[in-house]
Amino acid sequence: MIASRSSLTVGIPYRWFLSEAIVMGKLVAGLSLLLAWCSISLAHAGGEPRPSNVGIAMTDEMGPLFVNEAGFTLYTSRYDDRANISKCNADRYERVLGRGQAVNILPDPETRPTCEQAWPPFRPASEDVTESVGHWRVITRHDGSVQWAYKGQPVYLSSYDQIPAQLTERGTFLGRTPLFVPRGLPVGMDGRLTSAGFTLTNTGGYTLYSTDEQCDRECEKVWRPFNVPVAVVLDKEDKRLSFAMRSDGSRQWAHEGNRLYTYAGDLAPGEVNGQDEEGWDPVILYPRQEPPEDITVQMSGDGEAFADRNGMTVYAFYCSDEAPDHLPCDRPGAPEAYRLSICGSPDVCMATWRPVVASSGAKQVGNVWTIVPVDPTGERLFAREDGDIEPLMVWAYHGRPVFTYAHDKVPGDIVGDKVSHLVDWGFWMLKR
Repeated sequence: MIASRSSLTVGIPYRWFLSEAIVMGKLVAGLSLLLAWCSISLAHAGGEPRPSNVGIAMTDEMGPLFVNEAGFTLYTSRYDDRANISKCNADRYERVLGRGQAVNILPDPETRPTCEQAWPPFRPASEDVTESVGHWRVITRHDGSVQWAYKGQPVYLSSYDQIPAQLTERGTFLGRTPLFVPRGLPVGMDGRLTSAGFTLTNTGGYTLYSTDEQCDRECEKVWRPFNVPVAVVLDKEDKRLSFAMRSDGSRQWAHEGNRLYTYAGDLAPGEVNGQDEEGWDPVILYPRQEPPEDITVQMSGDGEAFADRNGMTVYAFYCSDEAPDHLPCDRPGAPEAYRLSICGSPDVCMATWRPVVASSGAKQVGNVWTIVPVDPTGERLFAREDGDIEPLMVWAYHGRPVFTYAHDKVPGDIVGDKVSHLVDWGFWMLKR
C-alpha cells in the first residue's frame, strides 16, 4: 500500500481514488518514487547531513527534492520573510483587504482551513527535537511547538499532495516552492524547466548549449562563450564540468568536454531556440516528461503550448485567495465562487471551458499528467466525494484539470489565456 503522509494533517479531505485504474496508477507511481527515495545517495545533496525523517526523491522532470519519511514533498514559503520564523499559523479570516484597498468578504469562511491545516509544519522526529543537522534547524512556532527550517526557511508539507513526490505547487503561483536538493552547480550556473527538459542555464535563466565544433570569431557573434569567473575553482568531484582555455587566456566552461555557449537567438529566459541549429545541443540535466497520447504540442503565438488531440490549446484554472496566507482556491473542497466569477453559471462554465476527458483505458504519466474526477454539471471544479452523478475523468496537469476554450477557433489560438481576475485567479494556457 502507499505510505501515509506522516506528520501531515489533511486540511481539505477528499476521496481521490474513484476508480481502480487511478488507484493502481498512484500505487505504481508511489512505490517507484519511494524506491527512488531509498536509492538516491547523499551525494545529490552535496554530501550535507540531513535529519532522520528527511529523504530524497526524484521528480519526473526537475531532479531530486527533499521529502518526508513517507516520500511526500517538502515546501518553503516566500511569505516567511524573516529567518527561522513561520507566518503560517492558526489564524482564521473572514474579511480581507483586497486589491484597491477594498474590504472583501471571503466565501465560505467557516470551511476555509487555516494556513497550518493547508500547509502543515514539517516537524522533527522525536529523537531530533533538540538538534540542528547541517542546514536544518529546529525552530519554535507561535504555539510553542517545533518544526524544521532549512537555511532559515521554515519547511512545510502540503495537504493537497495526493501521492509521493507530487508537485502541487512549483514555486510560481501561490508562493510555495518545493524544496529541491542543491544541485551543486558552480557560481554563475543554474537550471530551469524548458520545452527541451530541465536545462542547464546561466543565472539569468538563458540556456547553455554545448558543441564539439570549432566556433571562430564570426561564430561567436551568435554563440557567446560562457566564460568562467576569475575566482572560480573547479570542483574536482564533478567529472561533467571542466575548463577550456581560450586564445586570450580566459577560461570557458565545458560540459563533458564540449564548450558551453549562450545563443543570441534566445531572447528571453527559458527559450531553447538554438536546439534546431545543427551541431548545437542544449545541456539537459533531466529529460522532459512526454505527455499522454490525448495531449499534443502545438505552436501558438506565445510559443509551444499543450493541446488536445485536435490541436486546441489547453488551459488550467489557477486560484489564490486574497487573505494574508494566500491559500489555493483551485483545489478539492475550495469555494467555487472564484471560478464561477470568471466563467458565469455552471452550465455556461462547462460550455465555455470544456474538460479534456481521458480516453478509455488511459493511464497517468508519472506525477505530471494524472486523471482526476470533474463534476459534469459545472457546479464544482472537482466531483463531489459523495455525489450520485458519475464524474468525468479528466486529464490534469500537476493535479489541475485541463480544458479547451470555446472561443479558440483553430489550433494555435490562445484566446483563453489569462482570462482572469487580475492575477489572483483565472485560466492560463499550459506552455510546454
